[in-house]
Formats: sequence, structure tokens, C-alpha cells
Amino acid sequence: MILHRSSQCASNADEDVRTSTLHRPVTALRWLQVLAAVCAAILLWSSVGLAASPVGRPTTITVAPTVSVGTGPGGLAYDPGTHTLYTVNQGASSVSVVNTAHCNARSEADCGQRVGTIALPSGSNPQSIAIDTTTHTVYVADTVKNLISVINAATCNATDLSGCSQPPTLAPVPSGPANLAVNSATDTVYVTIVLGGSDTVSVLDGATCNAIVTSGCGQALKTVRVGPIPVAIAIDQSSDTVYVANNGINSTGDTVSVIDGATCNGTQSSGCGQVQTITVGEGPNWIALDAGTHTAYTVNQTDDSVSVINTATCNATVTSGCDQKTPTVHVGANPWALSIDQKLHSVYVSNNWDDTVSVLNAATCNATVTSGCHDVPPTVPVGAAPQALLTDPTTGTLYAANSGDSTVSVVNLATCDGSTTSGCRSVAPSAVVSTPFLNPPTKLTGGVAVDGSTKTVYVANLGWGTVSVLNSATCNAAQRSGCTKPAATIDVGGEPGEIAVDEATDTLYVANLAGSTVAVINGATCNATDQKGCSRPPATLTVGKGPYALAVDDATDTVYVTNPGASVGGDTVSVIDGATCNAVEQSGCDQSPATITVGAGPLGIAVNPATNTVYVTAAGKDFFTGGTVGDTVSVTNGASCDGTDMSECGQSPAQVTVGPAPWGIAVDPATNSIFVVNSDGGDGPASLSVIHGATCDGADTSGCGAAPPSIPGVGRAPNGIAFDASADAVYTANYENASVSIVSVRDAGASSGAPPREAVGSLPGNVALDLSNHTAYVTNSQNGTLSILTLGQSRTK
Repeated sequence: MILHRSSQCASNADEDVRTSTLHRPVTALRWLQVLAAVCAAILLWSSVGLAASPVGRPTTITVAPTVSVGTGPGGLAYDPGTHTLYTVNQGASSVSVVNTAHCNARSEADCGQRVGTIALPSGSNPQSIAIDTTTHTVYVADTVKNLISVINAATCNATDLSGCSQPPTLAPVPSGPANLAVNSATDTVYVTIVLGGSDTVSVLDGATCNAIVTSGCGQALKTVRVGPIPVAIAIDQSSDTVYVANNGINSTGDTVSVIDGATCNGTQSSGCGQVQTITVGEGPNWIALDAGTHTAYTVNQTDDSVSVINTATCNATVTSGCDQKTPTVHVGANPWALSIDQKLHSVYVSNNWDDTVSVLNAATCNATVTSGCHDVPPTVPVGAAPQALLTDPTTGTLYAANSGDSTVSVVNLATCDGSTTSGCRSVAPSAVVSTPFLNPPTKLTGGVAVDGSTKTVYVANLGWGTVSVLNSATCNAAQRSGCTKPAATIDVGGEPGEIAVDEATDTLYVANLAGSTVAVINGATCNATDQKGCSRPPATLTVGKGPYALAVDDATDTVYVTNPGASVGGDTVSVIDGATCNAVEQSGCDQSPATITVGAGPLGIAVNPATNTVYVTAAGKDFFTGGTVGDTVSVTNGASCDGTDMSECGQSPAQVTVGPAPWGIAVDPATNSIFVVNSDGGDGPASLSVIHGATCDGADTSGCGAAPPSIPGVGRAPNGIAFDASADAVYTANYENASVSIVSVRDAGASSGAPPREAVGSLPGNVALDLSNHTAYVTNSQNGTLSILTLGQSRTK
């Protein structure tokens, strides 16, 4: 499972030539970044205010209608003359042909249509698509076959499919065509080339290679040398300027190349060797133009931002502003593409790891007016893993290509645009726990735990090596006066992951991923009301490599710690005697703990105190670096493997087969039920398995061999999990869906339909419940905040 970020592409923002493209990532790798070493960039504390949602206001998610297309839709192109939307389907080697006449914001009657299909060469990997409405030609770039497919749109469109079955004309191009754009004024097709170290743009003469004339489709192409890994391209026809976004090696690029289209086109090559450069955010992946404000916007994938470029002072003829400092807007997680609606003064940005689209106000954030660039933009929900976007201003519709579920979302922009936000996604209120980061995938908020005895919420800040301390009495679902700033911060180092609290000894245990240690903190002197001990260096205990999740068995005073290793290749659990290693007694903290061998990639752990059983999920060996996908839960008898009795820690535990890539796990001791979220790496349907503990525990494993029932429809890539005993409900933090699912497990077998979800911040990782305050706390990994939900609220999807 490898994340490819070097061949994503951009859209041409010309009104008559609307295009967009992209390359679908394998989403599991981002969790390797969670466990990887932290980069050294530090930002100033930024004031992240509380969300505007009043107390008790529902924050439910309503998703726009969709139309089903081929597998893995990436690029989009639109022909307004025939009301046709074309999608390139990376997983099907095809192009889908969608009739938008009755599948738009005004009429959804035909969104259930059976779309037309254009077959591309077998084994191809179509990356991008563009249309020249002047010659009625659709161009598709294929990264694997190194070809441009040339399709006749006059005989293959929404109302005339007669030519869709004809094999397209093929134009060979250099290795790795990623993106293309058309300048209809000069009849030129520009193609970015990313493989083979060429870092060039090829120039194809569209006058001799189109739907009707194909004599030049085999011609030798002109080339322009640009920056490293050029993935995105857009054309400003008013100044005849070509802008190329250079993603860089491993998405570390930060430039846009500027080409003079008047002297470098299908017939002219004198200016193909002269290129200007603009510096933007890190990892630019898409670029689009707003001709009305002379602004170019780039989506910067690595630092989750959008850069704003003044094209009036940096174009083919005016270069005085090419060294400009470009303002940036921070958006959602892993932003992929953007589209501009000049009529609505809105910029739409797809957030691939949030299943949302950010909405920027182009009237207050452009080349000359930047007052709105510092605002946090609202969002609208779409399908799974959105990539390409395209707006149709005539119907007020946004189309989003959802590579994760092979659909295109059809979004009504009437109530969610740059100035009107009443219909945008309503996000739960949040608390500030740490400084937001420039590159959030490597600087994440980790675990969260509640100490009911001291009314304290502890939040691990993985990137900063700290734990934030909040007062749950003044920061909860009903009272948020104490949510603006942590009461204290504990320096623990070592990339703190998850947290566990032992209320009996008033001890906080924190797994330090990088240091292979567990920090042992005195909660009696570092809590919401008493911070005198927060500045003291905590004691540490050495465990296995890459410790991540923890669980405390109060009955035996034992702490269990999973050790997934640096690349989640580990397979052990450390067993710590909490009686000799806690807040006040630390004589046993220097002892080597016993270990249990479990399934590979142990990322979740829970203890059922009623049966003295330890349950550990196994995501798979080297799961995040292309290894196997696990599907088991290990079952260990804690009665003979705890802090004082380690006689059977070396025994092979029983195994339960659950769904793919199980992550978080929670227990209901009252019903002896064990709940497991199966993330499927974010690349497939997630589910919640329900294990019957009465026949699958430390003493009785007779039922462990039977596949447990599961509840489908959980949000994408669920990670953290918590059980609400008061409502018989499970809360799952859906890492790639910016949401929390609320799953009723009162009668799991009777569940029907997808569980309701609430909107939270970007990359929600973990969840903890405070039943006394009727509050769920959810860590948002991207921006250092903690979402606050009300427990027991009636919700509908």
C-alpha cells in the first residue's frame, strides 16, 4: 500500500474548457506518518476560537445526492453545450459520460441514470481529462501507457452515444503524462510530464490532433523544462500564460512555473525555454484561475493550504511580481483539487482525507483583497475521498469526483458559497489543546482520556511531545468557558500516543512512540485544579518498540501496552505492574515488563475487568508500508498474565477473525460485549464487529472461532472508539471522514442503515467519554483542537 502523491493533476479554469484530474492515493499510509518521526517546524500559537454552534445544537451530516460512475473517478471535464460531464476512471481504464441536464442542483431526477462509457486501452491508468469545445475534442492523459486518447465529443456525449464505442485516436507522449489543459485560442494542448526525471511540459498542436484531424497526433512534441514533478496546469487565455504547479519529490515542492503561451504553443516554440517561477505553499497539487480578480489559487497538499497568486503582476509579459510572497488559507486535510465559481465569488477545495469541500470567499481572499484569507472556511460534505471538482455556474452545481466510492456528488451551492453559509456543514464546537501545525500529518494530536475523580481531560499532542490538561468542569457540552486554553501542559517527549488513567492510584500513563517508553505522571499534582507537579519530568518505563495504545486493569493493577513498532511491524504487548510503577511508587519502573505475543500491528487494546480478559486488535504486519492487512483480535487470559502473575504470558492467545484492518476496541462489561472498528485502511467499507465475550474470553474460547456479527456503515477509516453505557451506543472517530459515528448496539442484529454521524474537525483520531458531563471529547489531529459532543442527543443522518 503506497501513497502516490507525485502524479496528481490540475484543472484548466477557462469557462469553456473546464477540466480536472487526479491520482487516487492508498489511504493507509497516512498512519505511518502518525507513527513516524516528527519534523522540526514550529509555529507561533494561533488563536483558534470556539465554533459558533450553540450548546445542544445538532451537528448532523446530510450528504448530497450522487451519480454512480466507473471505478476510481479522478478527473472531470464539462461540455456545457451538450450538458455532458466526463469522468476519467482510474480503476476501470474508462471514461464515464454523465447527462447533467436533469442531474444538477435544480433537478436531481436523472442522477440515478446509467451513464455512458468510453473504453480506453486495456491496462491504462487515465489521470486527467480536458475538453476543447471548439473542436469538440476530449483529451485523456494515460500515465501507464504514455498516451493521450483523443475522443470525438460530437458523437459521444449525453444525448448522442453513437461514437462512444469507437476506439479513440492515440497520441504518444513522453513517460508519465500527469495533467493536461487546452488553450482553444491557440489550439494547443499542454501536458505535464512527471516520470523519468524529465520535469517538463509537452506541447501538442491541437489543430492537427483533434476529433476530426489526426494527422499530427504522432508528431514530435515541443517541450518546456519546469520545476520538479509538475502535476497541475492552468491557462490564463487573457494573457496567454500557462501556469504549472510543481509538486516536488515526495511532495516537497513549492513553486509554480510561468510559461509564455504566445511564444510557446502548437505552432511557436521560440519562448519554450524561458520560464519564470513563483513560490507557493508546500506540495502544490492543483491550480485554477479567477480571471475576474487576476488571481491564481494553488492547492498545497503537504501543508493543507491554498496559496493566492497575483497574476496581474506575474504573467507572460509582466514579471515584476513573480517573487511575491503569496498569502495562504488553511483548509481541510490533504486538499486535492479546487474549482472556482466566478458568479458566486467562491473557491471550492476538495479535502481528500475529510470527505469535505472547503468554501473560500473569493471576494475577500484574492490577489488584491486578503482580509478573508485568515478566516477558517466552512465546508460541505461529499462522498468518499473526493478528488476532482467542477462547478457549473448556470445551475449553481458543484460536481465532486469521489474516488473512494466511485461516485460523483451533486452539490447545491445555493446555501453554501463564499458569502452564504447557512447550508454549509455544521461542525461541533471545539476546545484549543495545542498549537496548530504547518504540516499536520506529522504533528498530530494523539490520545485523550478523562479522569472523573479530578474532572480532568488529558490530551496527548504527538507532534509537540506534550500532554495538555483541561478542566472538564468548565469545558464540556454544556459549559465551555474553560475551553479556550489548557490549564497546563506536561512535557513528556517521545511523540506521545494514547493515554490511560488509573484512578485508583491517580496515575496517568502515556505511550511515547519514538522513545519506546511509557511516561508515568502523578495525576494528584497535575490535574485541572492543581498544576504544581505538571512541570516535573515524569518517570518513564521502557517497553517494546513504538508503543501506541494502553489499557488499565483496575482489578489487578496492571497496565497493558501495545508495541506495534516503527512501521507497525511489531506484535507484542508489554505487561506492567501498576502496583510498583505508578505516581507515588516507582520501584518497579526500571524493571523489564513481561510481554505477550499477539497479532501483527497491534493498534488497539481493551480489558474486560468482569472476565479478566485482554483483547488486542491486529491491523497487519507492516500495514502502512505495503505489508499485509490484518483481520484478527487476540484474546489473552489476564488472570494468568498480569502485573504479578506472568505464568502464561508466553502462551499463544486465541484469535477472533473480524473485519479488515481492525483498530480501536471497547468493552461493555455488563453485556460481556467487545466492540471492534474495522477501518479497512480507509480504502473500503468500514464496520463495527461485536464479539460475544461469554464464549470468547480468557477462560472460555469455544466461540472465538466463529465470525462475530458486524454493523456496516461506519464512517471512513474509523480509528478511536468509546462505549456509552448510558445509551448502549458506540462512538467511533472516523479519521478520513471528519466525523464521529454514533452506533446503537442495544440490538446490534436489528440495526439497519448507516449509523448517524456528527461533523467534527479534520482527522479525528481518538474519542473519550465523560458520562457525568454527558460529553464526548474527540481529538482532531490536523489543527490541535478537541471537538465537544453532547451524549444522548437524538440524531439522524
